[in-house]
Amino acid sequence: MAVYEASVLASRTPLKKLIKAAITGTLEDTLVFSQAMTRFVAYNTGTEALTFIIDGNPDLTDTLEAGEAIDDEFPEFDHVILSGTVGSGYKVRVG
Repeated sequence: MAVYEASVLASRTPLKKLIKAAITGTLEDTLVFSQAMTRFVAYNTGTEALTFIIDGNPDLTDTLEAGEAIDDEFPEFDHVILSGTVGSGYKVRVG
């Protein structure tokens, strides 16, 4: 479920969507956005590692351990692939 929100943090791209989910049996979630995004904020809310890939680009891949977070800007992207194991969970905001 996506929750739309409007916020501005300094001169950074405003955050537009909030997506919360847990990886259960599929081991991979693909989040697709209806417009290009440039900011990606993710929190690993689970107990297992979580890997993300921006636009399927292997150079824009990183792994977040349980409790870790990222808040960064990237070239325009329209999807993010999140993968992990059962127990991985996330909270993602994009803008």
